[in-house]
Amino acid sequence: MQPQEIVGYIAAFFTMIAFLPQVIKSVRDQQTHDLSYGLLILQSLGSFLWSVYGIIAHSYPILIANSVTFVLVFFVLIFKFSQKNSSIKLDYIQ
Repeated sequence: MQPQEIVGYIAAFFTMIAFLPQVIKSVRDQQTHDLSYGLLILQSLGSFLWSVYGIIAHSYPILIANSVTFVLVFFVLIFKFSQKNSSIKLDYIQ
């Protein structure tokens, strides 16, 4: 393994776990109101496109890190969207 690949895998590891604390906090606290849709949508799109680039460039560190990041960010985005819809329903019922 080349030194640049080692650096790539280390960077991929930190990129993958960077959003994990936010996912855990969002699920534990059952709230995402402090996260903007813009952040989540742009981060999802960026991670997705980096994953595509990783496929095209045959760069596994880029592909792995950004695919995992995409899944985590997209999960929080869906969680936020579902919370918004459930609060609308609750407001309507009350």
